[in-house]
Amino acid sequence: LQILSRVKQWYQRRVRGLLCSPVYMPDIPMIQLLLLLLLSPCSALEVIWCVYRPADIGKCEDLAIAYSQGGTSLDIKCEDYTNKGGAESCWTRVLDGRNTITVIDAPEIYKAMRAATDESSIRVALGEDYDGSGKVERGSLIHDYWVGVVAGGRSDLKVSEMRGERICLPEYENYGAWETAMGYFAWRGWFDPSERCDPLWTVTRYFGNSCLPDRSGAIPDHWKICAACSKGTCSGESLYLGQRGALTCLSSGAGVVAFVHLKAALSVYDSPEGSTLKLLCRDDSQSPIDGWSGCNFGAVRTAGLVYNSNMAAGDVSTLQRELANPPVNVQNIIFNTEKYSLTEKKVIFSGEVTSLHVLQSEESRDPRTYLGEEYVAHKDALHCVTSAAALQVLSAPVGMLLMIVLLV
Repeated sequence: LQILSRVKQWYQRRVRGLLCSPVYMPDIPMIQLLLLLLLSPCSALEVIWCVYRPADIGKCEDLAIAYSQGGTSLDIKCEDYTNKGGAESCWTRVLDGRNTITVIDAPEIYKAMRAATDESSIRVALGEDYDGSGKVERGSLIHDYWVGVVAGGRSDLKVSEMRGERICLPEYENYGAWETAMGYFAWRGWFDPSERCDPLWTVTRYFGNSCLPDRSGAIPDHWKICAACSKGTCSGESLYLGQRGALTCLSSGAGVVAFVHLKAALSVYDSPEGSTLKLLCRDDSQSPIDGWSGCNFGAVRTAGLVYNSNMAAGDVSTLQRELANPPVNVQNIIFNTEKYSLTEKKVIFSGEVTSLHVLQSEESRDPRTYLGEEYVAHKDALHCVTSAAALQVLSAPVGMLLMIVLLV
């Protein structure tokens, strides 16, 4: 009976997919269902969902079951890459596979874009949408902003004169979010990463004794980027770890600027200490924390669900429709984090997400458009990447010059 029930569910899913309807299910004999299955041009969309964190696999499997029982035209197969290289292994899988999807943060979208032979090979179908609380508008595809919080008593500090100053950063991750704030310095030409094309090395050389907590063990503890940490090392640092930790680093006097998310800065705004804190602005001025809109170092883009550009347009639409408008039994799973982890704030999607934003046009799904030109420009400057646009601008005059040389 259990086997027959599963066979019936399979046929029901397939017919719903064949009819391209998530709700209408005709009551017809099994033989006619089979004929309809064979003759219909439309079939249920089967996707491989690649996950790379331990808690993700349980949630993915629950989503697969819920979609199979919810009268949808989406058939999910989970692929566990937890021990196969993390997020990079999944977006590499997306670049290699036709109907493979995964959810990755903005830094990983940038990496995938740069790793692809054609940067538009990876596309963004859906973006996380937050509830609009705080200072971020719903549907903006922006989670937060990076700001530089200046310690009280340093009203003389200018962003263009930060060489040798002590800074506090939340945490090191390879190609991680911490680079977003640092990318602005590279883009302005204040430090040049071209010697080694290594952002970590560049930041270490440019600033004075600072603190960048590192749980990965990638940073040599004798580097001065670790000297201001509470234990004098980046590894094992816990007191100054994370957004709040970076602000603790600042308040303790270990650094003069903490580069943190706006939400973290706003959390101390109403405290007694908050009245003495300022934000470092791009024009060399300083601003009260509530002046953040004209005084920040870039947006923190939301995570996106990515796919390969060779996925059929109709399949992309089906994927977007089914995930952005899930049936009731899926709604209880898709943004739930507590059921799958007591410690992680993100299980496939962030626990703060309330819905998924559909990217309607092909242009909006382009990774460069999704991340924003400023984000890409700052990252490129930090990683010694010459933009295609710059190459196009240079190619014509260089080509003409070579022609002249050859003619002469």
